[in-house]
This record gives sequence, structure tokens and C-alpha cells, in this order.
Amino acid sequence: MKKPAHPGRSSRVIKRATAGAVWIAATLPSSMPASAQPQLEAVPLSRLVDADLHATLGGEADTLSIPFNLPVTAKDKPAVLKLAYENAVHILPDLSHFKVALNGLELGDLPLTAFEKPVSASIDMPPGYLKAGRNELTINYTARHRVSCGVESTFEMWARPLLDRSSLEVLDQDASAAPLLRDAATLLAMASPTGHGLTILNAKPDGGTAQLAWGAGIAQGVALRAGDRAITPKAGTAVVQRPDGDRLFPGLDKSTLGYGRNVLIGDAEQLGAIVGDRIQTAITGPYLGLFNVGDDGAMVLVVSGRTADEVTTATQAFSNPAVTLPATAEMIVSDAHAAPVPELVTFPSGRAVALSELGYKTREFNGYRFSQRLAVTLGRDFFNLDSRKAILRINAASAPGIGTGAALSVFVNGGAAAAMPLSRDGAIIERRDLHLPMSLFRPGHNEILITADLPPADGANCIPEQQISPRFSLFSDSTLTLPEYARLSQFPDLGTFARTGSPYTDGGADAFDVVLMNRSADEVSAAWALLAKLAQASGHPLAPRFVPPGATMPIGDALIVGNHRTLARLPGVELPVKPAEMTAAWGIGLDTSPSPDPASPVNDDTSQLLAQIEAMRAAGQSSGETETPAGDGDVRNRWQKIVKSGEKQSVVTSVSEAAEDAVTSMRQHFPAVFGQAKPAEVGLFSGGGPVPSGLLMQMESTVTPSRTWTILTAGGDGQLAESAALLVRRPYWDRLSGAATAWGPDPAATRSIEPATTYHRFDTDLRVSNLRLIAGNLMSEHVLWWTAGLLALVAAFGLVTRTFLGNEQKSGHD
Repeated sequence: MKKPAHPGRSSRVIKRATAGAVWIAATLPSSMPASAQPQLEAVPLSRLVDADLHATLGGEADTLSIPFNLPVTAKDKPAVLKLAYENAVHILPDLSHFKVALNGLELGDLPLTAFEKPVSASIDMPPGYLKAGRNELTINYTARHRVSCGVESTFEMWARPLLDRSSLEVLDQDASAAPLLRDAATLLAMASPTGHGLTILNAKPDGGTAQLAWGAGIAQGVALRAGDRAITPKAGTAVVQRPDGDRLFPGLDKSTLGYGRNVLIGDAEQLGAIVGDRIQTAITGPYLGLFNVGDDGAMVLVVSGRTADEVTTATQAFSNPAVTLPATAEMIVSDAHAAPVPELVTFPSGRAVALSELGYKTREFNGYRFSQRLAVTLGRDFFNLDSRKAILRINAASAPGIGTGAALSVFVNGGAAAAMPLSRDGAIIERRDLHLPMSLFRPGHNEILITADLPPADGANCIPEQQISPRFSLFSDSTLTLPEYARLSQFPDLGTFARTGSPYTDGGADAFDVVLMNRSADEVSAAWALLAKLAQASGHPLAPRFVPPGATMPIGDALIVGNHRTLARLPGVELPVKPAEMTAAWGIGLDTSPSPDPASPVNDDTSQLLAQIEAMRAAGQSSGETETPAGDGDVRNRWQKIVKSGEKQSVVTSVSEAAEDAVTSMRQHFPAVFGQAKPAEVGLFSGGGPVPSGLLMQMESTVTPSRTWTILTAGGDGQLAESAALLVRRPYWDRLSGAATAWGPDPAATRSIEPATTYHRFDTDLRVSNLRLIAGNLMSEHVLWWTAGLLALVAAFGLVTRTFLGNEQKSGHD
């Protein structure tokens, strides 16, 4: 065991700890002789974990979880972790430390002495700690202030591991080991040492929409199997050369691979000029194979089959994380749908859920600011029109010696929700209810933050070694109860789109279209990156239809990808951001897109365009297609203790149409109540800030009412792929909101605008009870409106009755 490398400063001996990265020997070429194999070297943690992981810990106590995947070759191997970190100068080293754990096993402490410059600690790890697949490195942080005591001082303390300077070397690995399909996603998701990411190569330059769908499936499979890491695939075409005698890929120009991660897709006939007899003879069905290529560490995943249908089956097997891939280099897929992926499980409503069921364990806190985060997932069609409150029932205890102003506060998604004072004399708090406004909750992921500010008592000793910190404990039998809420999807909402993938994850297979305006490689790359991120948001792969260039406009939900000049080919579309703003920011340029299909309308023929729109609108209304609401899936996480399986709701088309017509009518006649009209917003491209590199917009379809189009655009095709690669990263993705969001190189400069109007639709719950709940919520939220309307109706009825009776009396008198 080595000590932290800190010149001129003594350090405590560090106990044996763990690691967060590994050198993956499977990426080394198996054909290299032993004498030519390079020495194993450490790999930065940043190559295995999400590059956008927020790795800063703060306050007096905090926990950082770093998940990562390892290949089978790293299982039970010894390793050496080199962990670099830094911390605030306000932290007192003698009373502050990192406590490191791997997969729930506590492994050691590191002193927080990195206040002058970063410290690097080298930690030996014996065999038995690393495992194949998912590993989790946990850092528990505890800190004390050097001179101050109080709530304010807690905000001055922080510490962070430096992932790009930290590394792990896994020892005793076989550098000649062949890669395994079980590790394919881990290997493909990890960028190469030279920075090359995932490249998906088509066997033919123009393989049609099938090739696009295959690439999208592989990109989603890598994203789903690799956890939360952002996947930014690059579309390419395999370069064929004269056979060079290679046993695996004699016809493939290997100079185009580099030290990269590659996927080669095509049926056996398409791959005939690229692969050798070794692979050709193995393609006897839906085929997956993972191989090292050349001496530069390049890797190729082959996805193939004898027919296009078999290639689709192989793609579906890889994209479904519930299908277990074998610990072999090759496989013939027997059943791609053997284990369907369950839907994400949502928080139950109408009953109390203990915090222990949410993963919280009772802990006694000594310090000045207690904090605890809780995660709550609501349905993608959560619709907040409810004046009732969620109830957080607090069971807690505080010890005497707390100063004036002590309070427990609750925040929901960053907004203040409720607070209660804490006694200076200490108290046992039992069944104290805090009411949380449901207006602070949103569809998808929600975060509840519970904090307790515990200032010291007047005259308390503030010397760190002698001070007695306030004590507080929140018990795990505290409960959270959400009221029954309405289920109705509201659009446009890019925030819900980012958190849940809605509306593109609401239906079954082939539920939406992907429209590529030019079908350039950059458009394809951008579309694949967006689909991979949506798959991660929903937790299961998607199966969109790719629309060929020049085809008719999509009738249902659609993702549209194209530079801003191509959007002029969408007739009758009023975009959330004016085209003039985009042109002023990005320039006019030249539209090099292919000419529309002869069967499609010509851009300058306005009457023909309008006729096509009306025809499609009629087709969408008379098609008779019904979306089958998705039932509750099998629970795959700790919500298994909470959620009861729900019965699938079967709804006839007439009920769905009638309900949506009722909502549309309400929206038209009562815009202030249902589908609020909002004032125009300042343009995203105005204000004198930097010009955004990308723009994402969401709007109602001009062909079919209540259907959604989401449009990704940029100044040019080249910018599309670059902007999409930024968008799918966490700082940008988490900032999506409203009807349109623009972003650039600086995440802090991301800007959004709210929709001028909203529209709604039913996607999963058309029960009478849900309709009644929506109506009841509307009445409770706007009781003054309804009361005023009822009084006006009574007054009008009385006036009419009196006039009628007066006329009758006058007529009788005459």
C-alpha cells in the first residue's frame, strides 16, 4: 500500500481500497506474438464512466456512486487504483476523509489533504473485488470546517475525485484473450485511447431504410447495455479493398478503422466481398460476432444473417438488454424476444410508501446541515391539475443544543415545498405531516430534497476538536403519499421528452417515423444518437420507421432531422422559432438536398401541398387505428416491493376519439383553463449572446391533430452531428424544456422558450375514473370560474323566466 503523493506533507497510511477503471485486454489484437504485445497500462476512469458524471461532493456528508462495467477478463483479478482528488481549503484534514467502497464492501479511508494541489493515492487491490459486468465504486465523504461552525460554513466545503487523472491497472490478464459478446457493449461504449468512438459501418453505400433501422437498433443496444453513458455513433460505409490475405476481413480497408470501435452490418451477400471464409461459413442464421482487427487494437462487431429478416433478428437481440449474450466470440440468435423488457415502474399513488422502501436507511447525523435526496418517478402522462397535496409524514428526532432558527425544509425539483421549525430543546417528531404542492412535480424523474438546518446554540464552543455538533435523525419509517392524479399527456414539453422519451415511447413497435431531410451521414449519425438517448430515457429499445427522402409527410408522431434550410420543405408548418431567426443566425447557404420524389408535391405548388395535407388529415382521422395502452410491466428494481401489477386497460377506438375530441373542444373554448395561451416569448437567437450550434423544437403535427413532431436542426449537416453529440450529454439533455431549446458549446448558455399554446391526448388511461378525475380536478382548480359561470347561468335563467312571465301576464290582462 502506498501513501498519497503530496510533497512536503505527511499522510495517514491508507487502507486497502478499490478502483473505478480497468485496462481491457480484450481490445488487444489476439494475433500478436507474445514478444510484440505491449505492456499493460492503466486506463483513466473517465473512459469507463459517464464523461458528464457530476463528481463533486459537498457539505458535511455526501455520497458519490460511480457505476462502470467490466469485461469477463477482469473478474477476480488483482488491480492497482490510482485515485487523484482535490478538496476545499476550508476542510479540516484531521476530521475529514473519503471512505471508499466497491460493490457494497468497505475498503478504506483517504484523508482530505488536497487543499493546496491535487493528491494522488495509489491503492493495491487483491483478487476477488472486481467482478464481470456492472461494478459500483462508492465514495462516502465526511468533512469538518477548519474555523467556523454553523449552517453557512457547510457551503464552503467540497471535494472531488479527478476522474481523468485517476486510473486502474488490472494485473495478471491474458493480453491475447479474444473479446466476448457478453462484453460487447462495454467495449464499444468505451472510447479508444486515441479518442475514437463508435462507428457503425454499412456494407453497402446505400442499403435503404433497413440499414438505417439496423444501425439505430445497434446504437440503442450499446446505450441500454452500457448504462447511462451518452452514445454518439458515427455513420459510415465499409471501404472495400483488394483481398489482403487476412483470415477475418480480407476485403476491408483496415486503415479506416484505426484504434476504434466499429460495427459492420449487412446480410451474407452484402458482406461477401469484405469478410473471409471464417465468418462466411459461420453465418448460418441471425449472426453476432466480435473480433479484434489488425495491430492497432481496432474492434469490429459483425451483425449479419442469410437474409435481411435474419439481420433484423440479430439486431433486435443485441438491442434488447434482457437478452443475455454469451461469453463467446460468436453466436447464432435463436430468439430475439425471449425476455421482453419491462416498462419503467412509477411511484404508486393513493397509499403511503415508507422511505425505507425507497432505499433510505435511518442514520444519525452530527453537524449543521442534514440533507437527503429521494427519487420519485411519475408516469410520462402525469397531468397536474390537482389542488390536493402530496403528504410527507415525518418521523424524526433532534437532540437538545440546537440554536435559534433550526428548521426542516423540503424541496421538490429545486422548488421550495414545505418547512417546519425544530425545537431548540430537542424533540421526538412523530407523524408530522408536510404538504407538498403537486404543481412542483412533473412527468418522469422527480427529486425530493429533505434538509435540516441545525445552527449551534448561543455560546457553543466552536473549536473543531472540542465542539459538540447538533444531532438529528430522520427515521426510515417516515412515509410519502401521493394523491391519485390524472393521466393525460400534454405537449409540447421537451422536458418530459428528455426524462421519459414521450411521446415516442408511449406506443408499441413502429409507433413513429424518423424523417431525414437529406439522408446525409451527419443526419443519420444525429438520428442514431437521439434514438439511443430516448432508449435510455424509456429503458427499452424503440422500433421507428425510417422515411425515405421525398416520401409523403408523416401522419403520426415523428422525429425530423435536417439543417434549417430543409425545413422549408415542410408545408404549412409554423415552427416555434421563426425561420428568419435561424437564417439570420446561421446564414442562407445552399440546400443541396435531393429533389423530391415525383409522386410527392412540388414545393412551389401551394394548392397541391394543401390538398395533400387535407388528404392525410382525412386518412389520419379515418384510419381506425387504435393505440393499445401499455400495461404495467414486471418490476425490475426495488419498486417491486411497492408497486402492484395493474391490469391492462382495453379501450375501443370510439371512446379514445370521443375523449380527445372533448379535450380539443375544451382547449378551444376555454383556453385559460385547458391548454393555456401564453404571450409570445423573446426569440432564442436574440439577445446578443453566442450563436447556438443546435436547436430542438416540438410542435403539433400539421397533418394529424394531437400528434407530435420533434425537429432537430442546425446551421448545416456537419453541425447536426456535432450538436447532437452535445445534446445527448447530461448537462445539455437535462436542460431541455418548453417548446424549443437552443444550445452551444457552453451548457450554461442553453436557452428555452415556453409554448404559446398546449395540446393534450390520452395515451394510457381512458378509464371512466380517470376522466372523472380530470373533470373533478378542473372544477377544483377553477372553482371560481365555475361558480361565476353557474351564477351567471342562474341569473340569466331568472331574467328570461321573469321576462316570459311578465309577457304572459300582460297578454292575459289584454
